[in-house]
Amino acid sequence: MFNKITLSLAMLSLPMHVSADVSEEDIDFSNPTSVYSAFDVNAGTDGVALGLTLAGELSDNWAFLSKLELRENTDMLRVRGAAVANDIGTGFMLDYIKHNDFHIDIEDSKSETLVINAMQVLPFNDGKTMLVPIVGIGYTNNDFARSSTNIWMAQSMIIHNWTDNIWTNFTPIWTNSFSDMEMKNGMANQRIKSFDMEFVAGYRFSGNQNVRLHLNHNEDNKTETWAAYTYAF
Repeated sequence: MFNKITLSLAMLSLPMHVSADVSEEDIDFSNPTSVYSAFDVNAGTDGVALGLTLAGELSDNWAFLSKLELRENTDMLRVRGAAVANDIGTGFMLDYIKHNDFHIDIEDSKSETLVINAMQVLPFNDGKTMLVPIVGIGYTNNDFARSSTNIWMAQSMIIHNWTDNIWTNFTPIWTNSFSDMEMKNGMANQRIKSFDMEFVAGYRFSGNQNVRLHLNHNEDNKTETWAAYTYAF
């Protein structure tokens, strides 16, 4: 009945690397705890998206980032804030989505979702391969629900660097609600339960730019694809 909102860190362009001059050091786009400021543009089956990320240092070991993103031809607003520690591979992120057209058949139907995530990077194979488990809790609400419903999410990035400039990322994602969402106007209560898989292939060039191909497939056999470009500064 409803379009599903997938809160995937693999889509967030979180990898950033704090550097006074990005031209002096190549950015590790594959690592989700690297930190950099960036501009990115995406285009695909869900329309066009624009994003702006600003990052900086909190301390010698921790950095922050904030990202504003307009997706689905501006129908979706996404705001994120995060703190990451690249040396120990730990990150925490607040992710807020406001959707102005989330229903398949009804125009201008609104929803909002807020999730707090925690992740840990586990490197293998001399750092070429990374397993990144991520867990999150939050809430979601929409125009057809009586109140907000608490949700939890779990996902695990499997990242591999094939060369210094080419990487892939496969991520299974589980989303569930703690209870049924109570609906208005006599509609049956809705249980939020979904499983998605996302695959990303990326190529870095000029040290601070990359292009990526994203594929997302859900349990309803719906596949979305989009291409992305990121310029870090």
